[in-house]
Amino acid sequence: MTLVGALAFLFLGAASINIYTEVGFITLVGLISKHGILIVQFANELQLEGYSKRDAVQHAAGVRLRPILMTTAAMVLGVMPLVIATGPAPPPATTSAL
Repeated sequence: MTLVGALAFLFLGAASINIYTEVGFITLVGLISKHGILIVQFANELQLEGYSKRDAVQHAAGVRLRPILMTTAAMVLGVMPLVIATGPAPPPATTSAL
């Protein structure tokens, strides 16, 4: 789903595929993978405490939602200067931020 959102900018013509957009894709995949790993790890710990598999997943997703949203917001706000940058060198940096 992350890549679908990122590829939307490419199909809309807001960016082109180059090394900077590829680095951006890798960053997105890494961030989303990290979130998934943390949820699974937390759910596994809850199962060891006696939760059923379904209850552990639901509880882990609920507990980890806030940290996931905060990390995602920090990443989005961190690349905003690249998106709104102007000057002689912004086009490559802008495409990696999109």
